[in-house]
Amino acid sequence: MWCLSLATCSVIAVFSVQKEVKATLFQKASMSCELVDDNTEVKRYKDGKLLSPSRAVCMESKGKIRQLVLDSVERKDAGEYVCEVGSEKLAFKVQITGVRS
Repeated sequence: MWCLSLATCSVIAVFSVQKEVKATLFQKASMSCELVDDNTEVKRYKDGKLLSPSRAVCMESKGKIRQLVLDSVERKDAGEYVCEVGSEKLAFKVQITGVRS
């Protein structure tokens, strides 16, 4: 699902409307950033460590939108997530709340 290529010689900007994410335990949580160029390489980090797609972490690319989806959040998923594009960075703080009633 993660299809990217390296953009050359372009000004890159990263935008998002949400920077704090409150996720409910065992539910899905997502973080999105919008890019100027839809062929831009994006790196994602959690607490400073590079993330890779896995069973629990999905990275989606839809045009200029890049989305990181946590399938079933656990308490260990709380922390700082960063969307990095070139020298631009956008941080999200993820907080986990109790089970949804």
